[in-house]
Amino acid sequence: MDYEIKLSDDKSFVIVHVKKHLSTQVALVFTQEAVDLASKHNINCYLIDIRGIKNTWSPFETYQFAHDLEKYGRQRLHKVVLLVDSTDKTHAFLETTIVNQGHNNHLFTNYDEAVAWLKS
Repeated sequence: MDYEIKLSDDKSFVIVHVKKHLSTQVALVFTQEAVDLASKHNINCYLIDIRGIKNTWSPFETYQFAHDLEKYGRQRLHKVVLLVDSTDKTHAFLETTIVNQGHNNHLFTNYDEAVAWLKS
């Protein structure tokens, strides 16, 4: 599997661990799967771990992905972290595009800070 979805140990957020570069379509599929898992546990926080993976989506693909998120269950009030490497700036446009669509999304490079934000 190119990604893994599970609950955090304390069951307060969903973790999606992406293991290799994925198309926008596959990312939308795991978005729906993550939302389905979260709804079963009445939670609305997500940590998407994409450390080690550079974003190579075109600007159009990125915009379309952000535009399509709600069709795959993502709600604007969901809290979502994109966890990236400290030297990786390739996901900045993705974060900006998602936020511009009105979603509660934040880019982090530190796991503990990301979790603290999700739980705040």
